[in-house]
Amino acid sequence: MSLIPTSDMQNIEKFKTCMLTKITRQPFKDVVRESKVLDLIHSDLCDFHATPSLGNKKYVVTFIDDAYRYCYIYLLHSKDEALDKFKIYKQVELHKNELIKVLRTDRGGEYYDPVYFESTGIIHQTIAPYTSQQNGVAERKNRTLKEMVNSMLSYSGLSEGFWGEAMLTACYILNRTPNKRSKNTPYELWCKNVPNLSYLKIWGCREVVRLTEPKRKTLGERGIDCIFIGYDEHSKAYRFYSTAQAEDVSGGATFVPEPRKSTRARKAKSFEFDFQLYLVEGTRNETISQHQYCFNIEEDPKTFSEAMASRDVHFWKEVIHDEIDSIMHNNTWVLVDLPPGCKALGCKWILKRKMKVDGTIDKYKARLVIQGFRQKEGIVFCNTYAPVSRISTIRLLLLLALTAIHNLVIHQMDVKIAFLNGDLDEEIYMKQPEGFVMPGNEHKVCKLKKSLYGLKQYNDFFNSFYCQ
Repeated sequence: MSLIPTSDMQNIEKFKTCMLTKITRQPFKDVVRESKVLDLIHSDLCDFHATPSLGNKKYVVTFIDDAYRYCYIYLLHSKDEALDKFKIYKQVELHKNELIKVLRTDRGGEYYDPVYFESTGIIHQTIAPYTSQQNGVAERKNRTLKEMVNSMLSYSGLSEGFWGEAMLTACYILNRTPNKRSKNTPYELWCKNVPNLSYLKIWGCREVVRLTEPKRKTLGERGIDCIFIGYDEHSKAYRFYSTAQAEDVSGGATFVPEPRKSTRARKAKSFEFDFQLYLVEGTRNETISQHQYCFNIEEDPKTFSEAMASRDVHFWKEVIHDEIDSIMHNNTWVLVDLPPGCKALGCKWILKRKMKVDGTIDKYKARLVIQGFRQKEGIVFCNTYAPVSRISTIRLLLLLALTAIHNLVIHQMDVKIAFLNGDLDEEIYMKQPEGFVMPGNEHKVCKLKKSLYGLKQYNDFFNSFYCQ
């Protein structure tokens, strides 16, 4: 006989408290899908924002076919590039003679374009909030890729900046590796032939790459030290990271061979953005490989237009707008009509990539510089002053001495807009900067109220020495 009296199970209100306080999520059961190629594409975006890759990419997006589990992977500068990469991935429809039916993603918002999906007929499925298990194929692929990347970086001893190259290589290998779902590799199912694995190498190993004909000289070394960082998906070539500090291997250099029948100078070909050269310190390993290539680095843009046409346009836009915001926040100029008899000085953008010691990109910088070399002495300035020693320099030396004596720690900071705090007494006019001409006021010029990079006047401290 039970000591606890039986309850009326029909009166559910008596158990509501237990339901509210003890409710748990039901386990997710394995789903068996009999999908065909391109019926369902799983996609997910992963954030590596804390550690940019060699090409300063900060995100990675995957597209996985549910039927064959063949994976395409793309590195991104920003999240808003995800939909553009899907449009590129959509070209697989031409090779498979099938149409993509469903794209399944989380609710990140990077694919939010209902007009595009309606026009293509693709159903964009999104998972329920906080339920990543509903997109388990993509989530598991990202986990596997990141675990492989961590292992590859740890074993090779390379810096975290190589994660992008390691990620591409990891995806390349997984596509050619059997899994528990099928004895056949995804590559075999996708391409209908058995993959050739005889050319695989240890990622991160040191190699010596033979210089190409335009860069090879009669005298001197015929190869350069490199690090193996992956495979090219669309050509019979390895991908290497150069470890030699040699100017003659940089892109765009002209090589003049010894006189032969023709005296025409041979020039190195440009292979566009897929081929980049990164230079770092390294050691020599006398192992020669075939089907190898290195890369030509993209030079810093010299104009605003070149920056907008660069593959790193998103980063250039960010630093350029940051510079303009700093200038406008400090009321550096006002737009006025150019007075009669006055000439407006020109201006240009100085754009520069700051590199780390290991050859990776540290940050992008942009400065708006006025063409102060056109200023005429005695009209818009009196004297220029180049100090040899300043009291602030003496104070800095004293600070360093005290730090060494008392074993203190120094923190350095950079005041980006310190130069813009110098007020101007002279009337100086400048043309509106390229890319930021005010609509409807194209005929107006900028009357400077404060100092700007490139002026003969430096700042208020030095202006106190002028015209005395």
